Amino acid sequence: MFSLVYGELFPDRVLGTEHDLCFLIRCLRETGAPKPKIFHIWGDRDVARRGAMLMNRDFLAMDDPFPYFGAEYPGKHDFDFWDAHLGEMFDFFGLTVREV
Repeated sequence: MFSLVYGELFPDRVLGTEHDLCFLIRCLRETGAPKPKIFHIWGDRDVARRGAMLMNRDFLAMDDPFPYFGAEYPGKHDFDFWDAHLGEMFDFFGLTVREV
């Protein structure tokens, strides 16, 4: 599935379509609509690492970039990894965590 998200598995079915995230961003930029903030992290042992790194490269190469944060951390694609970085994501989006 992760290869599909990054267009690696079936590039002829993904790249340049509504399933291609970089393509969607280029389309959004052409409309002049507000740019969403994008928080994009992956683990050094993540099953989607290759695709994530390629997408990070594409985001960083864009003219007039979106508010974007991309980084690789130690870990794999699991809840322990995501739990360890939730606070960082909340900070990026200016959100506050509250106990319920």
